[in-house]
Amino acid sequence: MSSNPDISRQSKHERTEYVKRLVTLKGAQLRQRFPILKQQNAIGATILVLSWAGMLASAAG
Repeated sequence: MSSNPDISRQSKHERTEYVKRLVTLKGAQLRQRFPILKQQNAIGATILVLSWAGMLASAAG
């Protein structure tokens, strides 16, 4: 993946597959570099709960 293929000559399906592979690879590299990202579901759930709590507090106040 280090070399960038000439994507202008590829079909839409091939370009889509290339982009999906590249995004998956880069995501794995980021998770390896920043281990906290392995917990991103928990991080997202925490942000959601805190947002709800803030909305409820704002509505009640």
